[in-house]
Amino acid sequence: MTWILEWFPGKKPAASQEERDRLLMVARYRYKAGEFQEALEWLMSVETKCSGDDYFHYLRAQCHAALGNWDDAKSSLKMASDKSEILKLRAVDDPVFDAIFG
Repeated sequence: MTWILEWFPGKKPAASQEERDRLLMVARYRYKAGEFQEALEWLMSVETKCSGDDYFHYLRAQCHAALGNWDDAKSSLKMASDKSEILKLRAVDDPVFDAIFG
């Protein structure tokens, strides 16, 4: 893998699923603790490593919704839904999203 980095300077290998899970868990704990802004800031700080993960977008939607940022919440939820049918169905039962879609 290191030879690839020599050919493409400035490119970093993608985070492993285990690393993404750990990074997203920090945001999840902050969200569950009611630290919505801090959770969102954390998500933005790890976006380059985690934006390919559907759960990243779902968490971001939850944070935006909790902060009353409905347009951003809808956008993030759409990204999560486009990436994962399971998260699309899960969002239907989430009371936070009832406030978004009525």
